[in-house]
Amino acid sequence: MNIKTETMGSITGNVASELNNGRSSARLVVFVALALWLGLVSFLASQGAFVGSANSPPLPIFFGVAIPLAVFLAAYFGSSPFRDFILGADLRFVAAIEAWRWGGLGFLSLYANGVLPGLFALPAGLGDMAIGITAPWIVISLVRNPLFAASRRFVIW
Repeated sequence: MNIKTETMGSITGNVASELNNGRSSARLVVFVALALWLGLVSFLASQGAFVGSANSPPLPIFFGVAIPLAVFLAAYFGSSPFRDFILGADLRFVAAIEAWRWGGLGFLSLYANGVLPGLFALPAGLGDMAIGITAPWIVISLVRNPLFAASRRFVIW
């Protein structure tokens, strides 16, 4: 009976170790991919790659949004470790990150100074601010009751 218990403990430990290694490698891949993406986008922006003429559709911006989304979806549906990493994220941390969206006030100030059109700045700025200002209360709700993540209110937020 001791041998069986020790063997089961060893197997359980090995599975846990493999899961942690998979999570660790997924975390590293995500970190490297985000760092490379930031570098590439910064370089392209500095070279004017996202600036188009007034008479053409904003295809560079479209591709700048569509390509990262396509890469994310391909990784999510094509890689179990990546999907496990994403689904294993701490929702309290994810919700807390949204507090920075209070910075949507910047859109309103750019609109007030004539830099951004109101059609974009008002909904984007006010929407960001609404999420940013409510984020602390969402985090508190998640801390008090982890099942809040399954609530309709959380999903709508």
